[in-house]
Amino acid sequence: MNYVPGQSHIKPTSLAKLCRDMVVVLISFILVMLPLSRVAEAHAYSVAYSTLVLSPDRTEYQISFDELTIREELELTGVNVKIDQEQLQKGDSRLKDWINQNLTVEIDNQQAKYEILSTSLENVKDKPFVVFDLKLPKLEEGQTFSIKDNFFSRGDNGANYANFVTIDYGNQKTANVLQGQDRVLTMIYNINTQEQGTDSQSGVTEGAGTAEQAGASAEPSGGVEVSTNWWSFIKLGMNHILSGFDHLLFIFALLLGKQTFKQYAGIITSFTIAHSITLTLAVLGWVDLPGYIVEPAIAFSICYVAAENMLRQQIKYRWLITFAFGLIHGMGFADILKEMSIPTKQLAISLISFNVGIEIVQLTIVAIVLPILIYFRKFASYKHAVVFTSSIIILVGGFWFIQRVFF
Repeated sequence: MNYVPGQSHIKPTSLAKLCRDMVVVLISFILVMLPLSRVAEAHAYSVAYSTLVLSPDRTEYQISFDELTIREELELTGVNVKIDQEQLQKGDSRLKDWINQNLTVEIDNQQAKYEILSTSLENVKDKPFVVFDLKLPKLEEGQTFSIKDNFFSRGDNGANYANFVTIDYGNQKTANVLQGQDRVLTMIYNINTQEQGTDSQSGVTEGAGTAEQAGASAEPSGGVEVSTNWWSFIKLGMNHILSGFDHLLFIFALLLGKQTFKQYAGIITSFTIAHSITLTLAVLGWVDLPGYIVEPAIAFSICYVAAENMLRQQIKYRWLITFAFGLIHGMGFADILKEMSIPTKQLAISLISFNVGIEIVQLTIVAIVLPILIYFRKFASYKHAVVFTSSIIILVGGFWFIQRVFF
């Protein structure tokens, strides 16, 4: 039986049952994603940015945490509470204990002591971060050096935490991401002193975890080739979209409206192309919209698509509006990479790997959700159920919009 606008072909009980089933699908979708994301704060990702400086005369490590992380560690409650230098001084001892308990340095498989030189409040990309400067033991040629990051390893935040490490040796840089359960950065430090002149160059072999190793070599010209830890960026992309429940709900809303297979393929393709464009441009610094514009716009996109599901009898040209909103979502994806100093030589593979991670999750969700929605489409009351489910999505998206604009 086909649905005709203005003409009812269904019994109230069957409509109620389908609405209930559709809500069950939506709730199941939310419950599956909740362990991987926090609904109250889309993109609830705890991040640290760190720099390791290696040279023949010193070894230094700087690690920065976002203000919210430090507020939680110092148990400072209240919406309007902000970290200032006075609060840092009061909590200095507690914060140093926190660093010492969760950051381990080893040289030749023996735990090494380090000194926390200072704790300061600085702006990183116009966002407040608390910066810890550490002095590490000086390395000698051939020594194996490792840093183990245990922050949040005992809590639920561990899955949503990443440490973006920039390694600076000589005039060369490489980047890595420590995330998941195995957050260990291991290096072999080599120094090649050239006979001609006084130039001294260093080579670093570095890897993340126990499974992957990346190589580096020093050359007279000063060039260093370092292979990128592409798998860590794929995992980062996967974890990032899973922690961004707003992006996932947008995809669900796009699929909810009744469309042909060609239309579904069009919206998935246009969303992929659009967010890939702005993700790349934003990380390169060619496009830079502030978060107070991007985040409410993402919430608005969810409301718009859900409203279209409710109001339109036939959905046409959705690929076009999806492309427009996809440009906005791409800038949201880029936030986590923009503050990381990815070396130019690694930029292409890092961006591609990060995007591949996003697509793996996106296509997996489509592959799971779309067949279920297609099954429900055979019921005459599907349109009514879409209206009911979309109204719930509008409430969630509207809450995010208000939260991001006014709070």
